[in-house]
Amino acid sequence: MRGLALVNGDIVVGQSGYAEVTGQAKVLQDLTVATQEPYGSDSYHPGWGSYLSNYIGGDPSSTPSLAQSEVVRLVQNYMTVQQYNQSQALAVGNRSPYTNDDFVTGLASLTVSQDNSSLTVNASLMTASGQTVSVASTVGG
Repeated sequence: MRGLALVNGDIVVGQSGYAEVTGQAKVLQDLTVATQEPYGSDSYHPGWGSYLSNYIGGDPSSTPSLAQSEVVRLVQNYMTVQQYNQSQALAVGNRSPYTNDDFVTGLASLTVSQDNSSLTVNASLMTASGQTVSVASTVGG
């Protein structure tokens, strides 16, 4: 599936229009943005975004597990949306809008670290092609 390429939240202009991102780069961009956007900030997709910024400066004994749970929710939401879009396309006889490189099948690993002003998420996602997409995102700071 294609998406608009973003740099620092701005749409990138290419030589013949807006630049696009596909495949694993799209997954990386989508999930990086999802970790950094406040939950509910997209009126077209109210489940988009995360609560990660709420955990900054929280109790060091509980914040990592809360943040990990939030990242798991983000990935599951992303996969659910992909599965829905794919099933809708196939139901009307169209091809899947996804390639094996951008269809996420699971979360392979996840770590969260924190300091007083930020959270850093490192996640490895598996795609249908068997490749790993590594997402590293810092929220706050």
